[in-house]
Amino acid sequence: MADADFVNVDLDWWDDLDPFASEITDPVEILIQDTFHMLIESPGSNADDPDRGLGIEDMLSGVANIPVAEAHIAEGLQRDPRIDLAVATITKTGDNAYHLHLDIEYDGHELGLDFTKDASGFARAGGA
Repeated sequence: MADADFVNVDLDWWDDLDPFASEITDPVEILIQDTFHMLIESPGSNADDPDRGLGIEDMLSGVANIPVAEAHIAEGLQRDPRIDLAVATITKTGDNAYHLHLDIEYDGHELGLDFTKDASGFARAGGA
């Protein structure tokens, strides 16, 4: 296969798939997907952008320093040129369980996102 046969696309992860496993095209949905990926990727794990990963599961494992984690998340997300402002609020909901709320400002719009972290892992609240 020639190099021209390859297409550079954002891949949908399991939490991001629609019922037909279609690639997303809506810019807001792409931003949401990219935000999720930035949160779950370990620092340095993305060869295309080694500064992208925030490693949320590691930050919220064991004894979590919530103020440091909130600042790290906000600063990391704001490195994305699409995001003008990010505010992270983490609430401990149980043993090794947390709720993360993000307020994101982008291109004159506001976006609120919620995530959960528990023994089963990190996921977008509501499952979508």
